[in-house]
Amino acid sequence: SSRLQLYYGAQLIARFVTFVGGTGIEYGGSFDIDQFGYARFERCHFRESSAENGGGAIWARQGSMLEIQDSVVEHCSAAEGGAISANQASLRISRSIFLGNSATVDTQLSGSGTGGAIFLEGGSLELTHSTFHDNHIDSPVDLPGIRWFAGEGEALKLQSIFSSPLD
Repeated sequence: SSRLQLYYGAQLIARFVTFVGGTGIEYGGSFDIDQFGYARFERCHFRESSAENGGGAIWARQGSMLEIQDSVVEHCSAAEGGAISANQASLRISRSIFLGNSATVDTQLSGSGTGGAIFLEGGSLELTHSTFHDNHIDSPVDLPGIRWFAGEGEALKLQSIFSSPLD
């Protein structure tokens, strides 16, 4: 795989960086943020990254924190969360664009893609002033933009634009 991993509490702040063509064998095409890790991406560009299972660009694990600001995530793919997949993590995304990401069929997981742009299982998501366009899934029964499974006391705050091209 051609990706970076942040292990157990490691911290990363990236500004004005472009990540192209990252691949993850299982999770996180460009980044795997391990338990209690912290990553902040400012004015970054993720393009054409992929992972077999989850998080075409980024996979965030339990207890980790992911912040994305003024960035673009485009043409990334994975079975769960074409751009980002998170399990019990905290996500804060602002003024960013998610374009043309896709959740693909994976028979090892659910058999169909879920969360064309973001897949979040538990945790929290604060999403403000961001745009989601032409993110899609390989299943007609799911939401193409964000798929979120909530647990007790978990929060979802959305103030963004979602759109798909008209067929």
